[in-house]
Amino acid sequence: MSQVKQDTEREERIMMEIVVDTYGPQEQAMGWYYNLQDTMQFPFTNESSILNNYVTEPQLYYAEYPTQEMQNRYKLQGAVAILLVTALFLLAFGIN
Repeated sequence: MSQVKQDTEREERIMMEIVVDTYGPQEQAMGWYYNLQDTMQFPFTNESSILNNYVTEPQLYYAEYPTQEMQNRYKLQGAVAILLVTALFLLAFGIN
């Protein structure tokens, strides 16, 4: 059998989400049990609610680059936000 490379990011996620604050193997096992209970659904069903034994992968959606109109709207929203924050700071300093 081939060896799988250790993924440090995955190991960190496991330590922080699944076996966090465990004091022994029994508590780690219960952490895995509750994590799998929350994230897995048995039996597996497909999109038509027909039972099957294989998990289907969700459809991937890719982000689209914003159009020029959207970019201009973002710039306007950023400018309004900067003006609002600046006004709040000046008001706070004026009251103080």
